[in-house]
Amino acid sequence: MQIQSIHLWMILLAFAFVVPSFGSAQKFDFAAEQAKVEKLLVQNRNDEAMRIAQIAATTEIEDCRRIEDERVANARLWLGETALQLKQFLVAESEIQKALSHRQKYIGKASLPTAEAHAAWARFFLETGLGDRAEIELESALRIYAALGNAKLQESQAREQLAGLCLMSGRLSDAEKLYDSVLTFEALRLGDQNPELARVLNNLGGTYLAQGRYERAKGTYEQAMNLQTAAFGADGLPLATTCTNLGVLSEQLTDYPEAEKYLLRAYAIRNQHLRLWDPLVLVSLDNLVSFHIKQNEFSKAEALLVEAKRLREQRLGADQPAVAEILDRFATLSMARDQADHAERYWLLALQIRENSLGPQHEFVAANLYNLGKLENVLHKNDQARIHLNWALDIYEGQSVGNEGQVTAVLSELFMCDFMQGKIEDAAAQLELMRTIKAEVFGDAHPETIAVMEEQLKFYTEVQWLPQAAQIEAEILKIRGR
Repeated sequence: MQIQSIHLWMILLAFAFVVPSFGSAQKFDFAAEQAKVEKLLVQNRNDEAMRIAQIAATTEIEDCRRIEDERVANARLWLGETALQLKQFLVAESEIQKALSHRQKYIGKASLPTAEAHAAWARFFLETGLGDRAEIELESALRIYAALGNAKLQESQAREQLAGLCLMSGRLSDAEKLYDSVLTFEALRLGDQNPELARVLNNLGGTYLAQGRYERAKGTYEQAMNLQTAAFGADGLPLATTCTNLGVLSEQLTDYPEAEKYLLRAYAIRNQHLRLWDPLVLVSLDNLVSFHIKQNEFSKAEALLVEAKRLREQRLGADQPAVAEILDRFATLSMARDQADHAERYWLLALQIRENSLGPQHEFVAANLYNLGKLENVLHKNDQARIHLNWALDIYEGQSVGNEGQVTAVLSELFMCDFMQGKIEDAAAQLELMRTIKAEVFGDAHPETIAVMEEQLKFYTEVQWLPQAAQIEAEILKIRGR
């Protein structure tokens, strides 16, 4: 088997730039270039946006006459955050780190711009799954904000980010204290009846829910709902989030009629205010369908999907991607019913719609192909799975920005194809390619890379490739011993 190689999608740093020269008659306008990049991002022209961003930042830096010029760090930080948005992590890591070092050296370690660079560094670590490193950077930013005394808003924003990290890592008491302090600050800043407080109240309610303090969570959610109702009315769009949270809480309390009521209300509100194909409408639909599946109420879940499909076909036409999104949900429902053959049929129909309406190389086609290939592996239709998965891989490899997660997910299923058919060498090559990709994107000591190495160790052990198993085990121990 010919193993796919890494090519276009991994081109992160190998651009050969031709930086335009700007004479006295044509002064370089960095702000105009930044606006151009923002416009390209909105249009999803990500490759072009990244190329222009790198040229613009390089030109801005070269235009500075002194190395200590603040514009150097500003350009680097902007480029780093643009790269982070596009999941070009190596570029993001390099530029944000350089911006932070520059500001520490030339502006001062306790300056406001340095604190902002720490916050950007924290966002990088959050995006790459390194919550502990993100906490360190947020705490550094917080110390600077607190010492300055005139950056209360930034301090509150950093506290809220840190609270979210604490919540995710299970440090619930710390999360509660941080959210409480943010709520106090925001109430003083905005007034205690401002509906913007509902955001913090919902997060605080989620902390109480995670602690098992259900009555406290309910009261906090209801406080958020009262603020939103007073400002936006009983059917205001912001209430959908709070209704969803109350639905989740009610389900935890096994008050299923109340849970269904709130989830239905959230869905109705979003349907009222948003377009049928808005992602938030789909989130509410998914919440309801998932709720009914967990209750084994398959007919209710099916009725919701039938109606959603009817509305989309009526307003948009039966051959539109928004209809394919509902077919995806029918496939998921079929899997819950142990009707894998029905699920396959739905994903094939969805694929036909997407290929015809979007073209055979669209990223949504690739996602559909991945779901189909994964199911075909489950059904032991490995030859069909390989066709669909290689098609998906070809689409993703034709893109150069921010899709390593999709590429490695497809490679994981191709590994399963090969392994299930006894193609051991091909399977080993798929795993090695996954590891190479993770290492090039995240670094060889990142948890994502180590997770693939652990899969290699299991595989080598299972197929009795003992020298390879010993080598990979030694590499894992060496990394962990750093």
